[in-house]
Amino acid sequence: MSRVVSTAYSSPALKYLHIDLFLRPIALSCSFGVPIYAGQMVVPGSRGSRLFALHNIFLVVMAATACGSSSAALSGQVTPPRCADGRPQSEIDAAGSLPLEPQSRRIACVQVAEGTDRSYRLTDGRSLHLYEYVGPLPAKPSRSPTESGAIVIGARSWSWRTLDASLVLSTDTPEGIYVELGVPTTANRSADIDLLKEIAATLAAPRR
Repeated sequence: MSRVVSTAYSSPALKYLHIDLFLRPIALSCSFGVPIYAGQMVVPGSRGSRLFALHNIFLVVMAATACGSSSAALSGQVTPPRCADGRPQSEIDAAGSLPLEPQSRRIACVQVAEGTDRSYRLTDGRSLHLYEYVGPLPAKPSRSPTESGAIVIGARSWSWRTLDASLVLSTDTPEGIYVELGVPTTANRSADIDLLKEIAATLAAPRR
């Protein structure tokens, strides 16, 4: 008499499937590409499998902490760390979250956080200014841009303009949020526009 052994839907197997489904988003959010334990096999229910699972949970959570805020990584969002020469961490924390937070890997760290104003340092060394405002925008002095134009990011139209030595990209969202990003210009205006376009495409409401 032949004996059929089924493990695909056994309780231990499901347990480790659930662990995999929990760890995979963390690994992806921290740019691992795939879980760091991918491709390794253990026998479900064995002592080795339990140690293996605990070991890899520890590795992924520690790596999530290293890639930014551990709680943010667990929710799929990563908060940039404070720049070494930036404002105190307590001041940055007190500013809270923006209506739309950038999630770009181009952002290396936070320099200043005041209200809905942010100053970040980019990976290329330049500063990125981000300003957001909910509701009708207060009147402020206007300057004539040297150059201007429009681009589309997703389904939304954005305006760009050069002011002095800065490139500014702005839009009004359907939710009533005014968003403005600015960087010092380089000799390559198209590359500067592409940079701001890439960062703007990552803006998302923070998860609570």
